This record gives sequence, structure tokens and C-alpha cells, in this order.
Amino acid sequence: MNRRWNPAPPGHTALLVALILTATADSASQNPTTSFDVRAYGAVGDGKTLETGSIEKTIKACSEAGGGTVHFPAGMYVTGTFELLSNVTLELDPGAVLKGSSSFTDYRLKSDFGLRGFRSGESGEGLRAGLIVANRARNIAITGHGVKEK
Repeated sequence: MNRRWNPAPPGHTALLVALILTATADSASQNPTTSFDVRAYGAVGDGKTLETGSIEKTIKACSEAGGGTVHFPAGMYVTGTFELLSNVTLELDPGAVLKGSSSFTDYRLKSDFGLRGFRSGESGEGLRAGLIVANRARNIAITGHGVKEK
């Protein structure tokens, strides 16, 4: 007898794929259809303006709405330290760049976020946090296409 094994009866394969896609989307945020554009919260994306406050406002609004996506259209967003909260996805369009500020003072202290760790000099990090902090955050993601080097 020459039988082929079929894990799902005809017509059920599409349902299985839809369930897998739904579960994957929900793991990144609790409300994946809600999108918050950083430009609506004051970000410019010109590569010169410090955008930390606008990014933080957008993430906070997204989190308070139950989660979703913080959307970065094409542009260069200069920022210091900001916190990524639970149920928030940062989505960068093609051509969108998060660029760390060149000013040391734009990076907040680890203690501002309740982070503990090595003393200054032991790990090379010092007392300042990096660009993005996610302290005890759940269901977070950073997605996008990145930028090709020329």
C-alpha cells in the first residue's frame, strides 16, 4: 500500500497557519493592531534633534493603551537612554535609524531604572545605562529592515 501521511485534513492547514501567526504576533505585544507613530508625539527624525522625550512619550502612550507598536518612519532619530515597556514593539521602517547621542549626559544612570550591577570600572559599562533599557519588561520586540551600508 502506498499511503502518504497528511498531518492535517484538507482545509485545516490554513487554520493551523493562522493560529501559529496569531500566537506569534500576540507574543510581541498584547494589542498588535494599535500603532503609535513617534512623529505624532513630536519626533522629527532629522538626525540633529534629540528625540529621547518624544520616544519616551510614544512608548508610554502605547503601554498605557495596553500595548502595540511604536512606529518609526524613515529618518534618523538621535536619542539618549529610554526605557522599553511591556507589551511594546519598536518597529523601524526601511531607512529608519535609532542613533545614540554623542553627548554623554544624554545617557541616564542605571540607578534611574532600578538596575543593579557592577561598580564603575568592573564591567567597562560604568554607572550609565545604554541606549535602550528594558527592566522586567515582557512581550517586547524591536523589528524592522535596517539600513544598508553604502
